Formats: sequence, structure tokens, C-alpha cells
Amino acid sequence: MSYRISQEYGAFLDNQLDWSVFATFTTEYNLPRNSARMLIERLNKQITKGLKYPLNTFWVAEQNGLSNNYHLHVLYYSPMDTKELISRVQNAWLLVSKIKGVTCQNRFDIREYLKGGHAGSYITKTFYEKDVEYDFIIYTPNDYN
Repeated sequence: MSYRISQEYGAFLDNQLDWSVFATFTTEYNLPRNSARMLIERLNKQITKGLKYPLNTFWVAEQNGLSNNYHLHVLYYSPMDTKELISRVQNAWLLVSKIKGVTCQNRFDIREYLKGGHAGSYITKTFYEKDVEYDFIIYTPNDYN
């Protein structure tokens, strides 16, 4: 993917979709690309546990420098209260990012999405590089009208 296409993708995310929350997650332990995908899937499963609202998630796993260690940038949208969504995301991250038997402080920055803040462009800045993983996850509860 070219730099121009990655910028257009970012503009699409910024301008065409309504987001509620922007988050960055970093583990203290080494997080390879394939593990980043598994971690984000576990994170979303935890966030949506018992959730009565839809949740759209767009995530990107990008390398930390030249190592095979990745961190995550995530955009979330849900019609639920934004503060409640932030709380759910934070609690889920604290739960799923732990490694059994290891004490570590995995970092996170979770905040309300600011329209016009270019978070979509920020998280797609490395799309043109190789070894970037990204995806949309769409969750709709069975009983949502």
C-alpha cells in the first residue's frame, strides 16, 4: 500500500465514520504481530461481554521501532455513553493484557475521540510499511433493535 493510499484511508476513517473513543495500548512484554491480533480479539470479546449496544472497532498493530514488538491503536464507536465505553475498554484491557504469573504495568491511553483530531490519519500513518496488521471488528448484540 502506498503512502497516499494510507493517507486516504486515514481521511476516510476521520471523515466518514463516527467514532467515540481513541485508544493506544502498549504491553511491557514482547508482543509479536500474530499475538497482537489475538490480544485485540480477546479485548473485544471482554468489552462486549453482556453489552447491549453495537460496537465498531478499527485497530492497527504497528511495530515499535525495528523490533518484532507491536503496540495497538484502536478506534471504537458505540451509541452507548462514551464515559461508560471508556470504562469498559479500560477494565477489559487491564484484564486481558496480563500474563499469568507475571507482574507488569501494561500502558494504555484511552480518551474520547475528537472529531477533526485526525486520529484515523494518525493510526494509519504506517499502513504503507510492511508488517502492519489492521482490521475492522463489528459487534451487534442479538437483542439490539
